Amino acid sequence: MTVTGTTSTTASLSWTAPAGSPTGYKILRNGTQVGTSTGTSYTDTGLTASTGYSYTVEAYNSAGTSAASAAVTATTSAPGVAPNAPTGLTAGTVTTSTVPLSWTAAGTSGSYPVAGYYVLRNGTRVATTTGTSYTDTGLTPGTGYSYTVEAYDTDGDVSAASTAVAATTATGYTQTVDVTVPVNTAATGDGVYLDGNFSVLGNGGGDWAASGSR
Repeated sequence: MTVTGTTSTTASLSWTAPAGSPTGYKILRNGTQVGTSTGTSYTDTGLTASTGYSYTVEAYNSAGTSAASAAVTATTSAPGVAPNAPTGLTAGTVTTSTVPLSWTAAGTSGSYPVAGYYVLRNGTRVATTTGTSYTDTGLTPGTGYSYTVEAYDTDGDVSAASTAVAATTATGYTQTVDVTVPVNTAATGDGVYLDGNFSVLGNGGGDWAASGSR
């Protein structure tokens, strides 16, 4: 088992497959299982910068689990310089359930390039994208939302949030059309026909009635 690379928050590992037919592998960090893999490599994430971790791997199949491999130590790198906060966040033309967003690409003064962006709605991350636009979907009509964007680099360093932009989804509407029919001039037994979905408001008389849709 070897350490193939580290960042301030990740450690990448690889190993040689043992004899036999393993179904997969259990990866242990400091003696506790943190993941599984069906291949012979694994990247552990969410680690603390400038910290050493001990790793072992165990193979398993239907017959059981092997003894642990020899341990290796991976030390994460020092935290990098976070990217600059994205700028120019704007909301485009909304619908009743969507809000399109766009912003200017973030730069960085650190040694790691910007890898992507987190989109936050009302302070909660709702999406990740590698581009500089995103359309939020599944929203409620006539509702206000606040959006910010954070940039992150290939080392996992995250920028401060952009300036917030507010957007309110469109409100659905019902159209009412008044139709007057001079039924009082029709002879008894005559019919009045309306096309489309309709309803009749008012008091019906013995000579007329209306209902349903045509």
